[in-house]
Amino acid sequence: KGGGGGGSRIPVPDSWEPFQAFVSSGEWVDGKVASVLNFGAFVTITLPDGQFAQGLCHVSQLQEGFCDNPNDVVETGQAVKVRIMSIDEDRNKLSLSMREAGSGGGGGGGRSNRVQVDLSPFEDVGPDEWLDGKITSTPSFGAFVSVKVPGTEEMVEGLVHITQIKEGFVESVADELEVGQEVKVRVTGVDPGQGKLSLSMKSDAGGSYDEEE
Repeated sequence: KGGGGGGSRIPVPDSWEPFQAFVSSGEWVDGKVASVLNFGAFVTITLPDGQFAQGLCHVSQLQEGFCDNPNDVVETGQAVKVRIMSIDEDRNKLSLSMREAGSGGGGGGGRSNRVQVDLSPFEDVGPDEWLDGKITSTPSFGAFVSVKVPGTEEMVEGLVHITQIKEGFVESVADELEVGQEVKVRVTGVDPGQGKLSLSMKSDAGGSYDEEE
């Protein structure tokens, strides 16, 4: 069972010290998906100084919320941003995450995924009402955007599908948006049972928020 053959193994770095610095800082690192398995994805990461290593992004760390099939979220060869969660130097194992820091655990258990957050307040948000959001990740199929649950201080993530980013064809999400960017979004669908929130950056009449202003 060695998906991708022996050529996909990455040599172990001479020193894990440069990588440890990113564990403590929580900074995002550039990576490329090397292989996708049912329990997660192996990602080759490259530090700003050019050093690289391969680590595992477990299925639970691929996105906010529940991930049933890693192949629905990432694909081999895809460029991703990851954070280094931990390093097991004895076993030369690197644990990675594509989730925001603090999105799971902490703060009395925190929210380990979107399903635990009550999305029903979004059902009262009109389709022409614009909400402030911040991009948290830009997978190939769209962008996850963090927005505030109406009437609360709770933040939750919704998906802006690639077809809802702007009028016209979008070839690459990363060319249009970047992690941390502030955007305006509309609610186009809510499924509290599944913990799914569908968002759009396009207006009802076509165009975008910027063009309406």
